[in-house]
Amino acid sequence: MERKLATPGVNADQPTQLLAQVEKRRLFPTRLTQAAQLAIQNRLLKPVLEGERQSTLETPWPVRLLNRWPALRVVPAYAVGIGVRPEHVRSPALR
Repeated sequence: MERKLATPGVNADQPTQLLAQVEKRRLFPTRLTQAAQLAIQNRLLKPVLEGERQSTLETPWPVRLLNRWPALRVVPAYAVGIGVRPEHVRSPALR
């Protein structure tokens, strides 16, 4: 779904209302991304940094899964690079 933010943003009489709409649309993807980051930090990184996991036998199962099937690595890469709900802003001048 293409959102036309450029034109209303430039010509908006009520920029606060427009920004509230953008904030409402972006709230869920932001919270989902932050929850995923927190889970990775607490379940994968924290145990390693605190020395609780020292051998490859204790490698978390998501990491083992990605190591076993490298094609699956595109999933977290897409999630980090593109995000949960990607936005597409096009210039009205290019139409």
